[in-house]
Amino acid sequence: MSIPVAPIEIQDETEELKVESNAQYGQDETTQGNERAPEVADAAPPPQQNDAQVRQAKNGKEHNAFKIIFPNAALAAIPVIKGDLKKNHGCHYNSAWEKFTCPIGNKPAVEKFLSEKGIKGVSLIDTTDEHFEKNKNSKKADGILTRVYLLEKEHQEEEKKLLIARGSLSKAIKEDKLKEDDPHAIEQLKAINDSEQKQREKQEEIDQIRNSARLLESHRENESSLPEIEIKPGEIHDLTNQAEKLLEENDSGIYQRGGQLVRIVTEKTKPNKDKKSKEGNHLLKRSGEALLIAEADPTHICELLGKLAKWVRHDERTNELKQKDCPEKVAKTLISRREWDLAVLTGIIQAPTLRKDGSILEKPGYDNETGLFFNPGKTTFLPVPHSPSKEDAINAYKKLSEILTGFPFEGEESKSVALSGILTGLIRKSIRTAPFHGYTAPKMGTGKSLLADIVGLIATGQTNTVIPHAENEAEEKKRLLAVLSEGDPIICFDNIERPFGSAALCSVLTQENFKDRLLGVNRSLSVPTNATFLATGNNLTFIGDISTRAILCRLDPQCEKPEERSFEVDLKKYIPENRGELVQAALTILRAYHFAGRPKQKIPQFGRFEDWSDWVRSALVWVGAVDPCASRKEIENADPVRVALGSLLASWFAAIGDLSFTVKALIEKAKDHPELLEILKEIAPDNRGNGINSRSLGNKIASFKGRIENGYRLDSTGIHHHATTWRVTKVKLGS
Repeated sequence: MSIPVAPIEIQDETEELKVESNAQYGQDETTQGNERAPEVADAAPPPQQNDAQVRQAKNGKEHNAFKIIFPNAALAAIPVIKGDLKKNHGCHYNSAWEKFTCPIGNKPAVEKFLSEKGIKGVSLIDTTDEHFEKNKNSKKADGILTRVYLLEKEHQEEEKKLLIARGSLSKAIKEDKLKEDDPHAIEQLKAINDSEQKQREKQEEIDQIRNSARLLESHRENESSLPEIEIKPGEIHDLTNQAEKLLEENDSGIYQRGGQLVRIVTEKTKPNKDKKSKEGNHLLKRSGEALLIAEADPTHICELLGKLAKWVRHDERTNELKQKDCPEKVAKTLISRREWDLAVLTGIIQAPTLRKDGSILEKPGYDNETGLFFNPGKTTFLPVPHSPSKEDAINAYKKLSEILTGFPFEGEESKSVALSGILTGLIRKSIRTAPFHGYTAPKMGTGKSLLADIVGLIATGQTNTVIPHAENEAEEKKRLLAVLSEGDPIICFDNIERPFGSAALCSVLTQENFKDRLLGVNRSLSVPTNATFLATGNNLTFIGDISTRAILCRLDPQCEKPEERSFEVDLKKYIPENRGELVQAALTILRAYHFAGRPKQKIPQFGRFEDWSDWVRSALVWVGAVDPCASRKEIENADPVRVALGSLLASWFAAIGDLSFTVKALIEKAKDHPELLEILKEIAPDNRGNGINSRSLGNKIASFKGRIENGYRLDSTGIHHHATTWRVTKVKLGS
């Protein structure tokens, strides 16, 4: 680099260079306490080196030296031997690297000194010009350090020129030989500043290269401490046992779940995520940062095992043990066992939660008590009070309710459903079952999808996993198995356009595990159902058994264009920024209710969801909210199956009383009762649309056996001429 310098007399160059460049490798000595770092010339030269040689070795101006590199285990010895190495062996200490640079001629004496001190594992690496030339293209740690020295040498020469140029310019201005506003001075100053900026960039590049060498050096040291496993023929069982033990004892991130070995990944790094899914998984929508559970494949397990141990095999030709990759057969054998001693992963949480016993789970990482893995991400969560009062819970309830301001709830029970969704999402892993939460409005743009997303934004920091309502039960099972096996915590059926019903989802909502066959293999998978299920839709209605497993939040904007309304707060921005406080408020409500002894509330039972009802639902009622299950009455009244069955049983009883009839006889009898006949046609129409399909009607009636609707009960009474007979009886309400 050429720097223009004014033709002005300056002092001797050595005077200008008394202050060495900060970029110079090995430039400063470490100061201990208030002790001043000695100047370069203060070090006493060893007998076999003259002053010039020592100064050259210490300043790095000549590569006539060697380095002493200490492994991590020996770093503690540096303070003890530092003085001797400096005083008696002419060594220079670099604190950033925790390494010494010594004159090359002192190498034998240093080796002897370290041996006498009992310090092991130390590397003495030549940095002579010959060594540099030989290793400058190496990708190993030593070779990278060689490149660093070469770059530093060039860097130091440029620093000298810049120091001289700036000193000359400053002196000329000070002695009035050059004016500051002189174009020539301005040009020189600009050139110096530009060059210094390039030098700073160059120093950053050198530092990056040096860090690479550090990492390689650290990896080499770690490798030397790894256990050694010898690969021998006929010992696959023992090798697999050792492999499992390595994974178990080293916090490898490999867990067992549902008969699979699994690991935690993000949606954007999920294996095979770009492949077309035969299960319709391409219809799922997730945040790219969503944490998922993926099956651990043999390649990944082999890579892990290669980091955790040194795998060696006897080489008959050289009669030595040579390092090898972990055999893939070991990983495949381990996976095929289906039974392991590895930790069981029940799910992933991204916010603190409460365990079943009410204790607080807030420590990141794997929790042995619950099998949950807590990843807080970038959110800082406020501590949950250990013994909050009811007043604390009421204040927390008010704080949590503030984010719902602006939503046009049709009633207070709808607001309670929205709050229930938030609380349920945070402790879903700790309750056996939880009801389906629905969000509906008369038309689009009302805010129901945003209300559902609030559940995910608070519980996970991301929007919900969204899946469409499948066209048939087989497809529904595949989708449910996919999202449950991958551990999605909040799952939303978005924009439902027809009456919602799903036998598979009914099973998921009321069972602790869901089992189905994996596509393409002759094996089933059983996974926990501990996810929170939501649904949104315009005029959403539930059909069949799902109506007994759901609660519903209704919004009514009472305007023609609800999408034009505006919220005072942008919740998609506000919630991530205040997520720590919102989680604390929600858990304070639940923790306070538990700490108070879970006092029983005056609410009816909700069968199959007792855990949820006794904690989430009761806690809301305890702090003054309306019972969220008050929304269930409207769900039942809107269920087309229940409405049709209630009408059938009422018309049946009105027409023929409590007499028993076969399906065929019922159809004949209905011909004399137009209202009953129309209902039978509606329930089981034939292909022509104007008659009754007796087989279909028989199946429908059989599916309603024992049901009570509208105060009537349907039962079978026996067999007549190989056909089942049926009877409707009137029952007292509540029986």
